[in-house]
Amino acid sequence: MPYQFQWHIPGRLLEIKLSGKLSLTQLHQVNLSVIKNFDIGKAPVHVILDMREVEDFPVLGKELIDSHAYFVHHKLGWVIGYGENSALSSLDSEVSQNYRTRFRTFHEWEDIVAFLGRTDATMVLNK
Repeated sequence: MPYQFQWHIPGRLLEIKLSGKLSLTQLHQVNLSVIKNFDIGKAPVHVILDMREVEDFPVLGKELIDSHAYFVHHKLGWVIGYGENSALSSLDSEVSQNYRTRFRTFHEWEDIVAFLGRTDATMVLNK
């Protein structure tokens, strides 16, 4: 499956793991699922976008960015990009500039844990 969801802290910290070759249709489905998860969450809901296993990502055009309504959802806290690839770097730049979404990218899980612990005292994760 090209995407999976996991709550690290129920209703507060959602991980989206993307893998393989992704299409615009699949990314639109991810967006719809994220919004459903936000509906049961308690603000702020932080998202870890795990892109470590992504092989191919659609070009970051207006259509792709606009299809991701969760970037402007009223319950969204931080979007944490996890991985090292050009798609993640481009996504960070586009989303931060166009949507004023709080987006940070990290290469190590320990850095994510430390960042969330500093920015939201309610985020207690295992390293």
